[in-house]
Amino acid sequence: MDIGKKIEYSLKIYEDISRQIQFADTKAGLILAWHGATSFFILNTASNKDVTMNSELWLILSLALFFVLVSIIYSISTVIPRIKSPIDIECMFWIMDISHKRETHTGSVERFQKNIYDENQVFKCISNSVVVVSKILKTKYEYVRTAIGGLLAGMIFEIIFMLMIIAK
Repeated sequence: MDIGKKIEYSLKIYEDISRQIQFADTKAGLILAWHGATSFFILNTASNKDVTMNSELWLILSLALFFVLVSIIYSISTVIPRIKSPIDIECMFWIMDISHKRETHTGSVERFQKNIYDENQVFKCISNSVVVVSKILKTKYEYVRTAIGGLLAGMIFEIIFMLMIIAK
């Protein structure tokens, strides 16, 4: 396979991973929206009823809040891009921003231009980018999975809490 085809194929893989990253971010955003809506609903229902919080209600509410907090933390962690220690960042012009290393706009442009003229270097850069964004995707989906688990556990306790309030 010639280098042009390798570059083209690598870019398609990169684009696919990028779409999956956007999907993970969308899921995390929906989870955060769900928590906002249910929190409003629970607080509104509890404030409209004359509820005396007994130890059972406090326990159920505490468990719900714990799982909701876990879910929110992992959802926010999903949508905040970051890279701790990429191995080879020389040619990946986008990586400086999300790895929290400061580089000027001019520095990014110069680094990009330095690497764009050699097709083998372009392929190396795209390959590095594919590997790095694959790691980002893996982390995002692990976080989303944990956020969904917290969401489901929190929902169970929220429903129990609401039923206990309504029953009073």
